[in-house]
Amino acid sequence: QIIAHTKRLSDSLQLGLNDFSEALRQQDSMDTDSVKLAMQKGMGHEWREWIFNVAPREGMTGEMWLQIAEILAKMDRFDIDQAYEKQLEAYKNAAYYFPDVRYKALTLLLKNYREAGFAPGMITTAQQLYLLDEERAISAKIEYDVALAYYFLGDRKNGLTWINYHKSNHPNDNRTKALKKKIKKLEK
Repeated sequence: QIIAHTKRLSDSLQLGLNDFSEALRQQDSMDTDSVKLAMQKGMGHEWREWIFNVAPREGMTGEMWLQIAEILAKMDRFDIDQAYEKQLEAYKNAAYYFPDVRYKALTLLLKNYREAGFAPGMITTAQQLYLLDEERAISAKIEYDVALAYYFLGDRKNGLTWINYHKSNHPNDNRTKALKKKIKKLEK
């Protein structure tokens, strides 16, 4: 019975991804907000209720949590209430409960924090990624994100430490010089 339930849940998530992808495609091709308004009042509202009530269930996988986060990201593009907050929760659930997707979930969480400019989240998430796999984190240039986060916080000392660390690991990254210049302009 758990297998059948998990299969139904997986099918529902795939249906949600397909529905929202198609709705976004339609919205992007139109000059009006008609699809957005239809999503907010109709299907988007129904999906919101379903996703918000999905909660951790027996048989759920980390990939399912990442699918939930992806649907919520699409919902957020339609300005559906609380979708962004629930998206972040889905990444955190995936990372916390499922070691097989932990690095991927944290990487996606870091990306969202970076896009929002939420420095404390960037720092703590980057630290978790370093603890999981330092070599992989360096390869992904996450030390740049940490330097950027400290810049956002106005922390010159830690910003310089991390941008110099980034430069030593990635001497050819063109972004380094510009960020280092900005960090140096911060008050001592």
